[in-house]
Amino acid sequence: MKISLINPPFLFPNKVEFVYSQAIGLRYLSSYLKINHQHKVNFIDALMQGFTNVNRYANGYLVGLDLNEIVNKIPKDSELIGVSVPFSQMAPVAHNLLDSIKKEHPEALLIMGGVYPSTQPRLALTSKADLIIVGEGEHALKEIADGKNFHQTKGIYSRDSLNNEIFPAAERIQDLDSIPFPDYSIPLMDRYFNISPRMRRGRTATLVTSRGCPFACEFCSIHPVNGQRYRCRSTDNVLGEIEYLARKHS
Repeated sequence: MKISLINPPFLFPNKVEFVYSQAIGLRYLSSYLKINHQHKVNFIDALMQGFTNVNRYANGYLVGLDLNEIVNKIPKDSELIGVSVPFSQMAPVAHNLLDSIKKEHPEALLIMGGVYPSTQPRLALTSKADLIIVGEGEHALKEIADGKNFHQTKGIYSRDSLNNEIFPAAERIQDLDSIPFPDYSIPLMDRYFNISPRMRRGRTATLVTSRGCPFACEFCSIHPVNGQRYRCRSTDNVLGEIEYLARKHS
């Protein structure tokens, strides 16, 4: 299947510091779909490709490509378009983006994933998304791309689910080593290494070495997405990614 994955513009509260998160969730989806399941993936990073485009939005600043630029970058033959919404405060931006995409690509299956639909699924279902994914996206998105009946796949919801009392999360991958390294071939990936929020000089990359958390911090969104069961990558797998980064991107 021909798939387009979109990292949307980000909404920041002030102009003091814009923090770029390296879009790891989407990059994992990209590599999983391409390497493990041979789907064709086009990656549109609206945040980094438009990082000099800063505009006032509500009580903050919107950074990234404008809606028309994003829509124009989506290949006309895309069969599935996935938009990640990593923060709930980005809901208005995401809804506007999905509305614009649906107008130009009415035949494509439009899917929303990320923290926002995982924590506020009913609100997310009022968007133009055909489907939302609650929880981790790898297995659920693969099932959709493979043409499986999404009504029978846990964690996938359509507007028919608006009256659901609960929204169980998608099946989670237990062996994290089975997931390829996040996609390092996305546009302008090198720019992320040079603007890390964690240090003022040098080049850094973010690694995710585990998923899930047994604790219960009230402010955290990890449980609706990754669950409470702690899963970790093996030492060899983590070191392998570090070695790859040092060899290819240092």
